[in-house]
Amino acid sequence: MNTLGRRILAFLIDELLVMLFMMLLSLVPLNINADTLGAVWLDLLYYLALLSCMFILIFKDIIGGQSIGKRIMKIKVVDLYDNKPNIFRLILRNITIFVWPVEFLLLLLGKRKIGDILAKTEITAY
Repeated sequence: MNTLGRRILAFLIDELLVMLFMMLLSLVPLNINADTLGAVWLDLLYYLALLSCMFILIFKDIIGGQSIGKRIMKIKVVDLYDNKPNIFRLILRNITIFVWPVEFLLLLLGKRKIGDILAKTEITAY
C-alpha cells in the first residue's frame, strides 16, 4: 500500500478511536438529580470529555512522531530533513485538526495538510 493510502487509513483509525473514547464516556452511569447542581455536574463532565478529546487529538503524535493509527500503518511524522520533529512542531501540526474536513479533503487529494505546511513536517513510511 502506498503512503497516501496508509495516511488515510491512519487518519480514520485515529478519528475512530476518539469517537470510541467519546462513546465510552457517554456510557458512564450518572446518578445525578435534575436539580441545578446536577445540571452543573453534567455540563462539567461534558466539557471535561470535550477537552480530553481535544488533548488526545493535539498530542496524538508526541510519542515517536506517531499516533496509534500511524503505528498500525507503519508511518511517522518527520521534519523536512527526515528527522524527528520537536514537540512544538508536532503540536502545531495537529492544531489544524479543528478544520478536519479541509484536512481530510487535502489528504484525499494527495496534498500536504495545512498542519504539515505550518509545522514543516511530512509523513514517511518506515
